[in-house]
Amino acid sequence: METTADKVKAVIYAVLVHALCIALALGGMFWWQTGQVVRAAGSPIEAVFVDLGALRPAPPRPTPARTEPARPRPQPPQPPATDQSARDNVEQQRIDRDAQLRAEQEAREQEEKRRRAEQVLLEEEQKRREEEQKRREEQQRREREAAEKAEREAREAAEREAAAQAQREAEQAQAGSGGQDDSLLAQYGAAITRRVHEQWREPDNTGNIVCTLHIVQVRGGRVLNVSVTNPCNADPAQRRRLENAALNAQPLPFQGFESVFRSDLIITFCHPKELPECTSQ
Repeated sequence: METTADKVKAVIYAVLVHALCIALALGGMFWWQTGQVVRAAGSPIEAVFVDLGALRPAPPRPTPARTEPARPRPQPPQPPATDQSARDNVEQQRIDRDAQLRAEQEAREQEEKRRRAEQVLLEEEQKRREEEQKRREEQQRREREAAEKAEREAREAAEREAAAQAQREAEQAQAGSGGQDDSLLAQYGAAITRRVHEQWREPDNTGNIVCTLHIVQVRGGRVLNVSVTNPCNADPAQRRRLENAALNAQPLPFQGFESVFRSDLIITFCHPKELPECTSQ
């Protein structure tokens, strides 16, 4: 096995050989430049330089120790490299998206405000219409009540005037004839009863009916009111038909009976009319 001393010697020899080669090379160059040819006496000597270190066997290479290959450490994931332009585009897109969202939100808020304003206007208009309708109905009610009151007052005044006129005529008749004409009054009651019978609509097989009719009229025979009073043996339906017959009989007989006219008249209605109870009052 080659020792360290042998290695040192080989290195020294190699250095000397290389130094000699360099010296010869420099000398040759110098000689070439001067153009002088130096010839040695005798036959030329050929020399061969031998590297003594090369003649020695090469030391065995050390066997590398077997070592486990080092496992590469896991590297943390690196974010993808993006240039400034891409980042700017992403940021601009975010800004545009936020601006669009704000614009849409503002549009929704404006639409909601407009809808609420329209709702308020509709409610106010509906309220105004309802109040106007109430005012019209109240006005119509007052006008209707006023008309009914005026009609009632006119009717009462006409009744009072008719009663006063009848009273005056009766007084005049009594003063002129010395008393009331009972025969004419009886004819007057019979004429009214006959007129009511003409409007009576009842089957012939209906049983005997005897009822008292109270009639309020004005001069000329226009009937203001009629009612069936007791005594009366008719049922409610027959009573209503009897009242309708008296109303449909107007105008009641008047011409020729002016002197015995009665605004408040009570007659006895009989069915059939031949019943002995039927007498004029």
